[in-house]
Order: sequence, then C-alpha cells, then structure tokens
Amino acid sequence: MYEFKLYVSKATARVESDIKALHCILSKTLNKNYLLKVINVVEQPDEAVKDNICMTPTLVKISPSPMRKIIGDVSKLEMVMDRLI
Repeated sequence: MYEFKLYVSKATARVESDIKALHCILSKTLNKNYLLKVINVVEQPDEAVKDNICMTPTLVKISPSPMRKIIGDVSKLEMVMDRLI
C-alpha cells in the first residue's frame, strides 16, 4: 500500500482540481492501492510542523520507503509520478 500526504494552505478550485487529478493518476498507476491524505496547514498547523513542511503545496510519499517530497506545482502528474514511484 502506498501512502501519500498532500499539504495545502487553502482550498481553492485549483487545489481541488489537483487533488482529483492526483487521485486519477494514482488510481491508474497503483491500481487503487494507495491512500492520499490532504492536510490543510492553516487548519492543522501541528501536522505541518511535525512533518517539517514549510511550503505548500507539498506532496509526500510516506511509504513504501524511501520517503520523497515534491514541493510546489503538483499538476505535472507524469513528473510527479516519475519522482515518487
């Protein structure tokens, strides 16, 4: 099972679009064998501090190891998947 966290700073139409696109590509690539948790750092600042997140958006692959982070634009899905999987 792959586990990801997406840290965002606010809920916007672009963020919602990116989340849907991430779900789509993860579902196709990983055969629905993933968990994507979205964390709004304004509402949950302790999560960002705990995980040492200082910029949004940040997509983190938690497992399987090694942990990897993509900071910034996550709309380029092919690039994101190449770096995470």
